[in-house]
Amino acid sequence: MRIDPDAEDQAGGPATAVQELKRAPAGAHFFSKDEIMAAEDITYEDIPVPEWSKPGQPVGYVRVRGLTAAERSQLEAELIEIQKDGTQKWNGRMMRQLFCAYAIIDPRTGRRIFSNKEIHWLGAKSAAATDRVYESATRQSRFSKEDLKELEGNLPPGPSDASAGGSGNDGAVQPTK
Repeated sequence: MRIDPDAEDQAGGPATAVQELKRAPAGAHFFSKDEIMAAEDITYEDIPVPEWSKPGQPVGYVRVRGLTAAERSQLEAELIEIQKDGTQKWNGRMMRQLFCAYAIIDPRTGRRIFSNKEIHWLGAKSAAATDRVYESATRQSRFSKEDLKELEGNLPPGPSDASAGGSGNDGAVQPTK
């Protein structure tokens, strides 16, 4: 640790110590704001989904992209319900379908093809197919089991949600055609 004479603490007073974490190697390039804003850093994968292909037809694909930081924050917020008494409750009931809805995009436009209001449609589809999409989306978005546990752990205790662990019936209603 070292003293940074120009730093202030949270209360506005002089800071007493600054912990040094990592330093870039000598001569390293540091990104400018413009370089960061111009970086194309959102990845995507084309995932085969044989379950959604018609019999006798070639296997079809969906384009799955990683979430932006804002989308990930929004998705995490949607997994928490505020109760009438003001307490927070974990609601991962449709987490996998919500992740899929955020991540499946039109390969021509790059826009989502499912809205949040349409996640029930994904809930009625093959678990194997949606799981493949979910795995790609969470991997690209660096959303780990530890992140999920952290979200659940930061809430007051409440009823457990079976689908957050990847099993159980989420109560999705089969859509009618």
